[in-house]
Amino acid sequence: MVSSDASPTPRPNPESPKLACPYCGDIVASAPRCSSCRGYLDLLSRQATQNQMGSWWLLADARRALPGRAYASIRALALTRRLSPDSVIRGPTTHQFWTLARDTPGVAHLLGICHACHAPVDPGRDSCPGCGVSFLVDDDRDRLGLGQIRLLPGHADAASV
Repeated sequence: MVSSDASPTPRPNPESPKLACPYCGDIVASAPRCSSCRGYLDLLSRQATQNQMGSWWLLADARRALPGRAYASIRALALTRRLSPDSVIRGPTTHQFWTLARDTPGVAHLLGICHACHAPVDPGRDSCPGCGVSFLVDDDRDRLGLGQIRLLPGHADAASV
C-alpha cells in the first residue's frame, strides 16, 4: 500500500530535446542538422549564415522561409544569370513589396535593363545613359527600405492610444 503523502516518481522523457530551427523555424530534435531545411545547427554555421543575411528575398527560393539574403548574394545571382528579368524579388528598393527583377532599382541594371525606362544598359554603370536614373543601392543590411508610417483614415496614432 502506497502512502498518500508519497510524491510520484518522475519518469524520464524518452523524446530528445526539441528546438526551433534558427533558419526555417521548424521544430527539430536536437541533431547536427535540421531535418527540414538541412541547415547545420552548430554555432559556427549559424554565424556564417548570419553573416550572409540581408533584406532581400527571392520568391522562387524553395526555402523562402529562410532569412533574407544580402545584396551581394542578389548581385551574384544576377551577374551569373541565375536571376532573370522575370524573377520575383523584394528588398529595400521595392519597399519590401514583391516586384519583377526587371523593375527593381539596384538589380535590373545587373541584368542589363534600366529599371525606370527599360533601355538596355551595361551592368557596370552607376546610372542610365538614357533617362539618368541612378543604379546605386544602399546596401546597409539593417535597413529594410520600408516607407514612412502614415496614418490611415480612421486610425489613431500610437501616441493617442
